[in-house]
Parts: sequence; structure tokens; C-alpha cells
Amino acid sequence: MVKRLDGQAVIIHIAHTKEQDPDHDAAQQRGQQTLALFSQAMQQAGVQSQALMLFSDDIVKAILNTANDHQCTMIVLGLSGKNALQKFMSRDVPVELLKQTQIPVLLCPATWHSSI
Repeated sequence: MVKRLDGQAVIIHIAHTKEQDPDHDAAQQRGQQTLALFSQAMQQAGVQSQALMLFSDDIVKAILNTANDHQCTMIVLGLSGKNALQKFMSRDVPVELLKQTQIPVLLCPATWHSSI
């Protein structure tokens, strides 16, 4: 999620096909379900938001481009709960994001269930 200057939240989900997905449509369906859950939670909290579905193999670039395009003042990123080996084997999105942005980033642990 990124927050715009006008206070509206922009919820983004960057989808990419995973091994368990039979095709591109399955990844899109999974992403739409995720966006619907977040949008509903934001609406219930009284926060205006816009949901965007993106497809990219470069998650960091997609987040940064979206944040810049929407003049965002903060990036809120939910961590995936990957273990250290999984992070080592794949590109660590939070670390790369922090290295490449001038926008404040709020990282939320995968097990966190509270409000901001």
C-alpha cells in the first residue's frame, strides 16, 4: 500500500505466476481476492482507497513506479513471513525497497493484526 499526498491510500498487489498456479489467470484471481480483502478492510476503517492490480517480475520497481506515479508520501509493506533461507534464495523486497527509495517505508510483520 502507498499513501498519496491527499491522504487517500493506493492499495497495490503485484501478482506473478507461482509454481502452484496452473496459469496466469490463477495468479490474477489470487491477486483480486487479496485486493478485495484489503479494500474492504480500508473501507470499514473509513479510509478512502484505490486498488490497483499489477503484474511484474520486479516487485520493487513496480512499487516504486506506482508510488512515484501517485505522488505517495509513504509505503506500507506487509512482510511475507519467509524464513531466512527463502529470503536468501530470492530477492529480499523490503531491503531492496529501502535501498532504492526516498519515501518513508513502514514494514509490518506477517503476524501483525492491529491497526495503523
